[in-house]
Amino acid sequence: MTYLEPILALLSDTRSQFVAIVEEFPVDRWRKSPGNGSWSAGEIVAHTMQVEESIIAGARKTLKKPPYPVPFLKRFHLPLALATTRGRKFKSPIPIDANRIPERANYAAAIIACRRGTLDFIDEHRTENLKPWTFPHPAFGPLNLYDWFRLIAYHELRHAKQIREVAEIFHR
Repeated sequence: MTYLEPILALLSDTRSQFVAIVEEFPVDRWRKSPGNGSWSAGEIVAHTMQVEESIIAGARKTLKKPPYPVPFLKRFHLPLALATTRGRKFKSPIPIDANRIPERANYAAAIIACRRGTLDFIDEHRTENLKPWTFPHPAFGPLNLYDWFRLIAYHELRHAKQIREVAEIFHR
């Protein structure tokens, strides 16, 4: 589908940015929180993987049922790129699984495996039109599956910025 090529490019580009920022992060501070209830870089990486896996699980579940009509006005939402902004903090509905926090030396293998699951799912459904299938996002409302794939990329960029913020706190 024509929808997928720009999404796959976005996922690839944002992943490259995420990895570049993680690579700059001090290895000795990987599991250290900067305080004030903030996550460590390792926890942030675990969170991004858990959310990505949750989105794909939601997409799988959604595809098992017929699509439901979304009322006209609910089809409009704020631009998904707003998910990258760090001005407003959100409490994640998905708690960090401490067992999912990768060691700094292994984080790349962990995020590659996670993304492989996403890309495999997209590839499985490459010939289908996924636009009619939606499920709700707590801030953006009902999103179709293509929007959810984009949101994976924007979510990762949001947390790349957060990792950079954590690094800056440690450098003060």
